[in-house]
Amino acid sequence: MFKPDDIHRARRNIARHAWAGDLYGQIRQRASFFLDRDHQDLRAFISDRAPLLTVNCPECGCGPWHAFTLIDDGQVLQCTDCRATWEWDPHDRSEDWNPQAVLRSLRIGHVTANLISAGIAYRMGGDHRYAAGVAAVVRRFSEVFRHYRINMVNTNKWYEGNSAYYGKIHGWKRHDAWQLHQILQSYDLIRDSGVLLPDQLETIDHDLIAYAKDRKIPITVSAAKPYSMDRNLLHISFEGGVLEDPWVESPIETHVLT
Repeated sequence: MFKPDDIHRARRNIARHAWAGDLYGQIRQRASFFLDRDHQDLRAFISDRAPLLTVNCPECGCGPWHAFTLIDDGQVLQCTDCRATWEWDPHDRSEDWNPQAVLRSLRIGHVTANLISAGIAYRMGGDHRYAAGVAAVVRRFSEVFRHYRINMVNTNKWYEGNSAYYGKIHGWKRHDAWQLHQILQSYDLIRDSGVLLPDQLETIDHDLIAYAKDRKIPITVSAAKPYSMDRNLLHISFEGGVLEDPWVESPIETHVLT
């Protein structure tokens, strides 16, 4: 997680270097999603029903991977092929592989995509509106994540018990780990902001951090290693962070197998 020295160094770089100022401007732009946003609206992006992704389009059959996208600020699901649309239904209580389940999945990604940016914006500038927005999302995720059902990716079946491979987010345990990384790193950035009461902090620590350890969810991501790692029978895949930049050489720590 970020340390005080990291924040101090970042502030110094912003004051000294144009590139750092430009980067911070981009971070603030992404974080603006949380400014003056209704907290109930933020919470509503995270359903208490299981998020499912491996769904084919009911209209044209394309999919399941990369078959849909969100439009209208996460309120509408659209097929990337035939352009059919489905509106978000907050009253839907089904828990099956259908467009509403895909909406639930993509809406979590929509509201958490720039969560770390909001946490950084708070730590750098001290604007508590960022911290309050992050806190609303973190609290909501801590309320529902432990109750999601584990599903088997690409088979569209539920899995009873714990699994080293299958998970709650998209059916992959490594996706659980990546989602928790985004949530917990953002939480770390705003934890001492004062926007969360002591009992709320205790609940999040128990329902997310302790729960993840108990379920052996491999949260291998840190500030020093901003990427996730997933090992299977054939290889180890690394995703996220600096690895998404084609101009940056991959860290030596990712060179595991030969």
